[in-house]
Amino acid sequence: MQILSLKSNPLILPALLVSLCTLLLPVDLSAQEVDGNKTKPDKELVEGAGKALVIYFSRTGNTEIMATEIAARYQADLVNITAEKYSDSVWGSIKANKDAWTEQRISVINPETVDMTDYQLVFLGSPIWWYRPAVPLWTFVEKNNFAGKRIVLFNTFNSKFKDEHIEEFKQLVTQKGGEFVDHLSVRRGRVYNQIDRDELIEQVQQLLITRGKTWN
Repeated sequence: MQILSLKSNPLILPALLVSLCTLLLPVDLSAQEVDGNKTKPDKELVEGAGKALVIYFSRTGNTEIMATEIAARYQADLVNITAEKYSDSVWGSIKANKDAWTEQRISVINPETVDMTDYQLVFLGSPIWWYRPAVPLWTFVEKNNFAGKRIVLFNTFNSKFKDEHIEEFKQLVTQKGGEFVDHLSVRRGRVYNQIDRDELIEQVQQLLITRGKTWN
């Protein structure tokens, strides 16, 4: 039986790297397809919510599903933050892991700022990387003023998050003038043990029904 070596087959190393990242890295490498038929907004704004805005970063689509459900319930405007550095690729995942592990707060994002003058309730969402919200969301909060806004953080995640990091995020929001009112999270799991899209949506809807009553 012939034993392949890295020298004889240079494709082995990249293949091993992809496999290792898929199994071990906290940042999910698996792109999740978002249904093109978006949930339609309710005809009436949820009572007491005020004009709402949903701002989110989603690398593989999980947080985008959550953001879309929130926007539908609150008839909210939707802003998608993008970060080219953290593309949906192996190298994007490696960069995301490195920056999250070292607890970076600043990255290149688009848009950097959003005019929130007309909004009362602002939802900020991202996946969890290394037990804390993803770097692009920290960047957005660092670069914006949330004076007079009620802020709800929402996250999807693979394994877990740490309360100390959520508290740190809350403190940053407060420093930027916002009132941090809640944190919503849904554990989807890793690629080999995920809840399906319908269950994710159901969990989001239940959170909005039960927790949304406290935001008025």
